[in-house]
Amino acid sequence: MTTTPTGWRKGADTTIPPRELWARDPFVMLLATGMGSGMIRPYSGTWGTIPAVILAAAIQRQGSDLVYIASTLAMIALSVWASGQAEPLFGHDSGRIVIDE
Repeated sequence: MTTTPTGWRKGADTTIPPRELWARDPFVMLLATGMGSGMIRPYSGTWGTIPAVILAAAIQRQGSDLVYIASTLAMIALSVWASGQAEPLFGHDSGRIVIDE
């Protein structure tokens, strides 16, 4: 893995400051980075699982298998979309994109 001095992967558009990335599309950035947990160093992937565990526990408490399955399928579709939108900004398979954890 090759990173730039700022921690961004090669291939990402590093000319755009992180604040501007968040300003451009806050919804995609919020989703792709796991509500910002993907920005925490070290072990961004580990931090990125925390929002997913909390969300899964909240959905499971609803008690309906149908709601749990439908929510899981919706999150899979949403995560594929958000990862695809964030990849050009962060670079291929960036550690900051944690929605796929």
